[in-house]
Amino acid sequence: MTQSRHDVPATPQAPPASNGAAIAALVLGILALVFALLPFTFFLGVICGLAAAVLAAAGLRRASRPGVPGRGMAAAGLVTGLLGVVLGVLWVVGIAALVNNADIQQLLDRLGDRLSQLPELRP
Repeated sequence: MTQSRHDVPATPQAPPASNGAAIAALVLGILALVFALLPFTFFLGVICGLAAAVLAAAGLRRASRPGVPGRGMAAAGLVTGLLGVVLGVLWVVGIAALVNNADIQQLLDRLGDRLSQLPELRP
């Protein structure tokens, strides 16, 4: 009995290449933006942004190989990560400027004086 071409099992193809570093960079970049926009989590925005920039560099390096996708995701992760870092640093600068403002210092000193003049509350 002869064997036809259709009886030969197909060779399995390799799974498509992926770029996990690019995906992680994009996710961390988006988190960096979200955290950097919120008042009490801006420091997490800086941390996530720096991690996104490092992973984006690795993702761009991998995407330069033929057949490896993810160049756009890595670039977007780099941009969003750096924006998160910039916004987080702006929060720090703004808070430092506010705390070092002479009018705010006087206001805090007067508030401290008033609070010290209040009678102690005893149960």
